[in-house]
Amino acid sequence: MAADDDGQPQFQAVLAPEDDEIVRLTASLAERITGLLDRRGLGPDSNPEEADSLRTDEPWLAGLYAAAVSGRTAYGPNAGRRVTRVGDQIDPDGLDITRSPRCAGVAGFSLHANVAVHAADRPRLERLARYCARPPICMERIERLDDGRLLYRFKRPWRDGTTHIVMEPLEMMENLAALVPAPKAHLVRYSGLFAPAAKWRSRIVPSITVRNLRDE
Repeated sequence: MAADDDGQPQFQAVLAPEDDEIVRLTASLAERITGLLDRRGLGPDSNPEEADSLRTDEPWLAGLYAAAVSGRTAYGPNAGRRVTRVGDQIDPDGLDITRSPRCAGVAGFSLHANVAVHAADRPRLERLARYCARPPICMERIERLDDGRLLYRFKRPWRDGTTHIVMEPLEMMENLAALVPAPKAHLVRYSGLFAPAAKWRSRIVPSITVRNLRDE
């Protein structure tokens, strides 16, 4: 985005980033985000009870979140155990996340920047929107086993070779409940030109007034 001769914002076509640029950006994000968490008392050395108010206000929900991000079960007879994975397991240390174009992983942070949609490519834009709006699970890939557990098959194998997971029905409900946003959390956040304080936001985002709605 740059200004034209009249000072109006104008979108500019730029070259796709190189792989080494994505690596440097990922490293910068990892350093800055880690620093921000430390300054806000949310780092690994902080007191969990003081750093995370959710532990006090919603301990049950906090337990679900913590278990979900670590791939473990939060409650029930299998509490603390990892979710059962099935497939040709690969050592995570042997994975190379940078083997895909414009992808990088640094200190637990990963960045995928290999998706672009041309302004006139409406079908691909629709596919991207449908992908972003897809439900959390596909019912056609769930199977109830003879012992009552649920088997969920992935559309594609994970990078570590996992093809499906097996869970108790309650464990499945735990993973779905972990997708529920925390209380009072913003569901939509805007950045860049769409951020609330962006200088050119009013010139990029069309304003809809009550009068315009009535005219329609």
